[in-house]
Amino acid sequence: MKNLLGNTNRVGRMKSLKLAMHSLMSTNVLEGSFFLFALLRGNTILPKFIRKRTIELLYMIKRKELIIENEIGKFLIYSDNDSIEKSSESFEFETQKWITATDNTKRLFVDIGTNIGFYTIYALNRCGYAEGLCFEANPSTYELFQKNMMLNQLQQRVRGFNVGLSDRNEKIDFYQKLIHTGGSRFVEKDMRHKIKRRHYILHKLETRKFDDIAQEEDFDPQKIGYIKIDVEGFELNVLKGMRETLDLLQEGTRIFVEINHNNPVEEYLQRHRFKKLEQIGKNHLFIKVKNE
Repeated sequence: MKNLLGNTNRVGRMKSLKLAMHSLMSTNVLEGSFFLFALLRGNTILPKFIRKRTIELLYMIKRKELIIENEIGKFLIYSDNDSIEKSSESFEFETQKWITATDNTKRLFVDIGTNIGFYTIYALNRCGYAEGLCFEANPSTYELFQKNMMLNQLQQRVRGFNVGLSDRNEKIDFYQKLIHTGGSRFVEKDMRHKIKRRHYILHKLETRKFDDIAQEEDFDPQKIGYIKIDVEGFELNVLKGMRETLDLLQEGTRIFVEINHNNPVEEYLQRHRFKKLEQIGKNHLFIKVKNE
């Protein structure tokens, strides 16, 4: 079994490398230095420990901006963080098919933990979704997300909220990771000791319940076709804050959740009539089923 898994991982790494090379060759630099882009793009396919060190070195120099275009869309990327990885066609390629293959009505795509907007751009540009509903707590990442929506002329089809989702409306500690755009997270008091302080900035940020925002903004849960949740260990908090919405979703609606820290997310979703379809590493795909 160990050898089999090892072979599977090698196949996955080879496919990822092939996609990364294809992305490098098929990406146009619209503004900025192609040499810098090639350096950043090459860095993403290096071994993890080398990549991490290179990003740290880039973080020490003055930020440079590039605008690139690939088969997914247009992206603004920075030299001092990993936004280049989050804009690549090879980014989380294993789970891209989950959006493409969804068979529910593709009206509203909900992106919780939007980051720089890759999944929303992919869903609207490539998968036929009409609108996006996006939540990103990190202020600097949210700003980059907004710029990417404008670059792709999606600002009229996407509603963004610079707020964290939870099961309570309050202000709690938020650790913003400067180098890794997807590594920022809300941290409750008993988890503070687990956060490494290097390259983090501490904020007190607002959290809201999805159900409250849906009611205030008059979202129709029946229009939601797909929900993506990637919030670095806060997944169960988010789902508890959208309990009413989960019950109103149509059969066939899919939820993609990255599950961290052994949260009982699957058990919670089962209580709201969701069945797991597939799992790839920490990523889990669920579908709303009929009430038995």
